[in-house]
Amino acid sequence: MNKDGESRRSVLIVGGYGVVGAQIAEILSARNPELHLLIAGRSQENANSVAAKFPHAQGIHIDVDQADPLANLPNKPAAVLAVANDSEDNLLRSAVRRAIPYVDITRWTERMQTSILRLAPAPLAAPVILSSGWMAGVVATVAAADASEFSRVDSINIDILYALQG
Repeated sequence: MNKDGESRRSVLIVGGYGVVGAQIAEILSARNPELHLLIAGRSQENANSVAAKFPHAQGIHIDVDQADPLANLPNKPAAVLAVANDSEDNLLRSAVRRAIPYVDITRWTERMQTSILRLAPAPLAAPVILSSGWMAGVVATVAAADASEFSRVDSINIDILYALQG
């Protein structure tokens, strides 16, 4: 821990026990075995269950619907990764107030615009990345990989269901 109370090698994954969050935790743990993962969400039990799968992880209760979701963290993580929908930008604003780098992979264009307008009045002291284009990109990448096995492809029909709740 440094003088600012920051744990330099910890990443908070909010929505960390969902399908995508757990996969991200698995990848981060495999590639960075010493990285401390904070698996977070509304259910402490679910967070603990996923955290138990990794050597340096713990479950944390965080509810993005609270006004200041990061208020009760004992230490400042090196980064926050939002994998849960933060519809009121509570988690985003909580991270920005604490100058914690923030990555959100759940945003769609309209929500990005709203979030950017909410952040505009104050300068940022840490990076903020709002993204969701990966969803469409993954679909196109998988379709292209599958199509490459054929000499000719006339069309590809794709149906996808994105779930906002688990």
